[in-house]
Amino acid sequence: MEMPYGAIVQQAYVVNDIRAAAEKFNRAFGIGPFVHLPHIKLPDVLYRGQPAEMELSAALCQAGPIQIELIQQHYDGPSCYRDTWPKGQEGFHHVAVMCEDFEKERARYEAMGCPTAMIFGTPETRTCYMDARHLTGGMVELYTDYPGIRHLYRVVSERAAAWDGKDILVGM
Repeated sequence: MEMPYGAIVQQAYVVNDIRAAAEKFNRAFGIGPFVHLPHIKLPDVLYRGQPAEMELSAALCQAGPIQIELIQQHYDGPSCYRDTWPKGQEGFHHVAVMCEDFEKERARYEAMGCPTAMIFGTPETRTCYMDARHLTGGMVELYTDYPGIRHLYRVVSERAAAWDGKDILVGM
């Protein structure tokens, strides 16, 4: 799975129910399996500059050259996910790109009027969502380039390539 800098590598959707959403995407596009990452507590979250908590489940599936992510928020507080879709609603949320220089790319988006909606992770593994709704209709997720994120993308891609068409939702 090639992840060139600056290229869109993922489309993500906020959903109400991971399993139901994975089944819908499977029916619509024939894709699978979705690698399920249940109840993730994101580390060191800042939402709109303020400390926050975040727990979510995600399901990831390779669909040709792009990964599809389904996100179900479990935390009831505000977040970049709720900025786009209030609780009970669902739809497109973001595209993701890998950054060669995370802080430079983040500053570039901020200069275009796209504030940092949410940022989390360690200094070596930062991920953030830039509020680019006025430019793209959604958020833009920026990844620090680190081995863990590349490993996750590789696993999802390998699972899709070897998929037997049976289980739509699988563990890591």
